[in-house]
Amino acid sequence: MGKQNSKLKPEMLDDLTSQTQFSPAEISEWYKGFCKDCPSGQLTVQEFQKIYGNFFPYGDASKFAEHVFRTFDVNSDGSQVS
Repeated sequence: MGKQNSKLKPEMLDDLTSQTQFSPAEISEWYKGFCKDCPSGQLTVQEFQKIYGNFFPYGDASKFAEHVFRTFDVNSDGSQVS
């Protein structure tokens, strides 16, 4: 895990499409952006805070971003893996 893949696996794309209101094209585009921003395939809490802060430039969103990150850090290793 943590190795960059150029495309989402079809079953993962199907699952994300069926569980969200996003199109396969939108999900694929976001995944490409993730691979560009996180070429290792891992996202640390610090990187997440930086990205999240770009969406909320007025104020300090770091505590909330940390909480959101911990919610998805299922194995508590401090990273999210693609």
